[in-house]
Amino acid sequence: MKKEVREALRDKRTLFLTILMPLVFYPAMIALTGWMTVQQQASEKTRVITVGFSGITSLTPVDQTENVLWINVSKEADPSVLLSKEGYDVIANFLPEADDGRSTVKLHYLGTAAGEATLSRVRILIRDLEDHIVEQRLEKKGLDKSYIDPFELEVTDHATTRISAGSKFGGIGAYFLVFLAFTGCMAVAVDTAAGEKERGTLEAILATPARFLSVAGGKLIYVSCMGMLSVLATIGGIGLLIVLGSYVATGEVGGLTWPSVFAAMFLMVLVVLLFASLLYGSSILSRSTKEAHLKAALMMLVTAMVLIYCTLPGVPTEGTMMYVPVLNVALALRAIWEGLLTPTQYLGVAGMTLGLAVMILLSVSWLVRRNPEKALLK
Repeated sequence: MKKEVREALRDKRTLFLTILMPLVFYPAMIALTGWMTVQQQASEKTRVITVGFSGITSLTPVDQTENVLWINVSKEADPSVLLSKEGYDVIANFLPEADDGRSTVKLHYLGTAAGEATLSRVRILIRDLEDHIVEQRLEKKGLDKSYIDPFELEVTDHATTRISAGSKFGGIGAYFLVFLAFTGCMAVAVDTAAGEKERGTLEAILATPARFLSVAGGKLIYVSCMGMLSVLATIGGIGLLIVLGSYVATGEVGGLTWPSVFAAMFLMVLVVLLFASLLYGSSILSRSTKEAHLKAALMMLVTAMVLIYCTLPGVPTEGTMMYVPVLNVALALRAIWEGLLTPTQYLGVAGMTLGLAVMILLSVSWLVRRNPEKALLK
């Protein structure tokens, strides 16, 4: 154990992957992505758009809308040409009114990200124009708007700060915590197993009276500690992002209680133990570090793909998904933040994760005992 700790402190790559990257790089990446998204959305809302229209004589009052240029175009003009070659953002064709006074408005646009945002702006303007026309018709008949709009909605949000924060940030927070727990273990598991086999140091360790399980247990503790260190660095980075960001002022990330924090940390310890067992067992059975890195990369890819599910909005914390390893931990962490996880669900996830870790350790130990020379030596 002391040997691995000394080597880790000397290895700048391990320190960077385990501490510096989750503490600084990932929070900075999240902050930069969020800032760029906000800036892009703000610029899109204020961007001057050009809307071609036909079939209507008056656009009052929407024709005075800021950052919107309305241009009357020919009815026979090809919308595809106007959009792709002449710089129009949206084409609105107002068809003649039917006998019942209704008219169809055909909107033509380009289905890009910018086009979708522009279409949303034009839809709002069309609704404003529709409301204005309705008010004029009601006024001619001496009727009030309440004649066709009898209800006034008052909506009250009864979600607590904790539920609101968990639904908004719980999924992506769980994703980063679990995924970085894997990468934190991966950074050292390969070196402490396949790496020592290639360097020949594992043979010297096995030549001592110590049993393999004792040696593997010490290395497993070291790998688990490095994984937890990566998780703690991630939490520290997210905390730093919260302190320096604007979420504190809005109170959108609060609501967690200390029992919830401890429950989440215990789950993280278990999933780190699972990752450490899986990665160390896979590495010790590999013939080279290249093979071990390949296996670890494939497992990382599968883990990342599975964890994407927990970031989807409205994902329930019940049903068959709670029996999927690793994903159930992420879903449980999200539900803990929301305050919706039951004790039965918590114990089920914790027991399943611990049981899988023990099964992996016992399986690796059995494979090593069956043919120790083939498993432990190059």
